[in-house]
Amino acid sequence: MTNTPDTAGVERTLDIAGSSIWTELLGRHDAPNRPTIIAFHGSGGGSESWADLVRRTSAFARTLAYDRAGQGRSTKAEAGSTPLSASDELSAVLKELSVKPPFILVAHSYGGCIAREFLQKRGRDVAGMVLAETGQETLSEFEEEQYRKQALGKRPLSVIRANSLLTKEREFEQALSEGKVQKPEPMRTMLKQWDVEDERLKKEQLRLSSNTRYVHVPDCGHNIVRERPDVVADEVRWVLEQWEQLAAMDNIEKSKTTRILAWLKKVVKLT
Repeated sequence: MTNTPDTAGVERTLDIAGSSIWTELLGRHDAPNRPTIIAFHGSGGGSESWADLVRRTSAFARTLAYDRAGQGRSTKAEAGSTPLSASDELSAVLKELSVKPPFILVAHSYGGCIAREFLQKRGRDVAGMVLAETGQETLSEFEEEQYRKQALGKRPLSVIRANSLLTKEREFEQALSEGKVQKPEPMRTMLKQWDVEDERLKKEQLRLSSNTRYVHVPDCGHNIVRERPDVVADEVRWVLEQWEQLAAMDNIEKSKTTRILAWLKKVVKLT
């Protein structure tokens, strides 16, 4: 990764619960209350596939990339890994690195389970979320609770849907053109049914917030973080901008409240 002096990453390997966890902090942190972006990679790999994306996001916000225990450049957890243990692991990483909230969670694939677990445990610390090709995995009992209570409230959420069956569709069309498929309709029906269900699962996640954006990228496969980092980075920027607007409005309301209280004190003194 090529970095400027402002975005150059600081790599550290931390001892967390018996595992060596690789981390990298990138980008400037010139405002104490500005969110830090946290990258949640999927399963079967690490954060290396996020290199282009974190380079983009670190240009406008501090970004934490790390490999969960047993993934990428981190060693395996002694007791195995679950979404709950991975969430606790992240909290330990943040404490060790002295990275304080608020956080914008950016998750891909299985990383969405970890991000949702983190949201469940540390909801007040989450400024917003970007969920890219997540939602296929089964979560624990709190999933419906998060939807019912709209866990993010008015904090921004972007849900990105690509085409997880793109490779299968291309393979099917190739086989069809070569005359290798005698009865194409069953496969077409199956692909269509999966597409409908995948859309439902992705849009279901919009229930987490009242301030949402839904992005569909049909010409991109499941690994959208690697294939279209520009799309994901744009959504991270949108979430950050939405958070900044909310923070500005909250500050205005606090200022109004302070002025009203000061005025009331004067009135009480006069009477």
